[in-house]
Formats: sequence, structure tokens, C-alpha cells
Amino acid sequence: MAAWGGYAAIYFAFYINARAAIVANPQISYKAARMHQFQNWERSIREMGSQWYDLDDFSKKYEIKPAIYIEYGNYMADKKGCESLVSSLIEEECLLIIRKEKWEGHTVNSLFKSTIENAVCYFEKEPRNLSV
Repeated sequence: MAAWGGYAAIYFAFYINARAAIVANPQISYKAARMHQFQNWERSIREMGSQWYDLDDFSKKYEIKPAIYIEYGNYMADKKGCESLVSSLIEEECLLIIRKEKWEGHTVNSLFKSTIENAVCYFEKEPRNLSV
């Protein structure tokens, strides 16, 4: 299955029952990808056919949720997709760390090594399933 980094990190965190995923600006859904300035995201998703899952719906298939650190900005495709995923996971009582930035483009400029290490340390100390 072809996928982008953030999408794949979240997808496989659910699929292999990983403890957490750390992502920035992941593509979440076909609907949000259609808001991208260029058609390459939409075209790539269509090429994946039945192998593509909208992550906000895909997450509902799993009882145990991974913790997720997610960063996103104001770029409409990122913002709408991430807000949809966050909304879906909050309903499921998933452990989330959300960093909303002021980026206007599909960019990342704050996911530093120290940010990742801090998120990993935090997730290692927290209980696996908060809803239990």
C-alpha cells in the first residue's frame, strides 16, 4: 500500500496495536485531500482504490487506540483532516497531544528531535488505555 508518512504512521499504529504515533500534517481523509491546492493527493488516493481508508473512520474499528501526537497548521486540507481525526478520537477517549500551529502552507517547522523525544517519554509513562 502506498501512503504518505503521517498517514502510514497512524494507520499502522492502529493496525499493529502500537503504543503511539507522532505525526505532522498527515493526510486523513479523501474529503480533506480534495482541498489540497494541487490534485496529486486526490489522484494518489484514487489510485490506491480499496486500500485507502479515511483514518477518522478507520480508527473506529479498533477498541484499543494508540496515543497520538499531531501537529498541523491552517492549510485547509491539513486543518480539516486533522480536526476530523481529533474529533473522532476525542469521542473514543484516545490520548492525544495536539499542537496547532499558524502555518499557512503544507509545511512543518517545529517537529524537532527534542519534541519527538519528549512525546515518546510522555507516552511511555501514561497508561495504555485511558478509558479502562
